[in-house]
Amino acid sequence: MKVIAYIQAVSQVILNIASTPTQEKEHSFKLIAATMSALSEYIFNSTLKIRSAATQAISLIISHGLSKLRIDPHDLHHGAGFSKVYMNLKYFLSSRFVEYTPGNQGAIECSLKIVKVFAEKVGIPDQQLSELLSLVSELKVGRN
Repeated sequence: MKVIAYIQAVSQVILNIASTPTQEKEHSFKLIAATMSALSEYIFNSTLKIRSAATQAISLIISHGLSKLRIDPHDLHHGAGFSKVYMNLKYFLSSRFVEYTPGNQGAIECSLKIVKVFAEKVGIPDQQLSELLSLVSELKVGRN
């Protein structure tokens, strides 16, 4: 329960800082990217409750943190901060997250949920969508 409380607290603090009207947009992107990276460690080799809490926290940071920053999705490579967020998104589609547990929420399901939230709330231009789909197609997910 302490880990879940930590995950929830970190995500709330980052959301509050990133969505402060006086906060510089580039700094907010960097905070969101760093938080996504830190919380991603809880998505694999964790209990279902911890994995679920991390997935929900990252999704919340994307849906409420990034969407409030009014991002132009056609400018994904503009600005170091947002490119770090996008790099973290691509990381969720790496071989590190291929853990699959039938009937359970494995790391791959968590990763795909996060990418889906990003696509729905922020938007992904065709070129980046092609890149993400290519990464998905290259994953070797072991299903027994």
